[in-house]
Amino acid sequence: MDTAELDKPDNANFGINKPTDKQTENYTEVLRADIVECINSKWLFDLPENNLEHIVHAIATEEIESWLLADFVADTLTPADAKAVFLKKAYAKMNDKEKNKAKNDPNFIFELFSSVFKKRKDLDRLAPNNFSLALFVCQMDTYAHHHNLII
Repeated sequence: MDTAELDKPDNANFGINKPTDKQTENYTEVLRADIVECINSKWLFDLPENNLEHIVHAIATEEIESWLLADFVADTLTPADAKAVFLKKAYAKMNDKEKNKAKNDPNFIFELFSSVFKKRKDLDRLAPNNFSLALFVCQMDTYAHHHNLII
């Protein structure tokens, strides 16, 4: 679900009321809460209540690739500008074989650079650059604390 596209007819069945003003202080939190409610009530409705507590929701608001952008650009850019900066910097880090593969598969770049989310130290480094990522890390920490886990 790409929250930037919630106003499109294909997404009408999600029933998410996107806040109208992106500048609202709690815009990301409100949007994320509506998405969590949608997931829990429409897709996970048949899970026993006690199983829902074991789900940590990874929700990137506005652009699906926004968490990747946090590794390359400031959160203050528009999504289109941020994506352009990301692609330019990503290509600069890629070797020739990776660049050729990226020409044939546009998603390859995102797969290549998403490995950064496998390490906790990288999540901690990136979280301050994207609020929805920070909310996910916080939820992950709460879950880990509640269940005596080390993440």
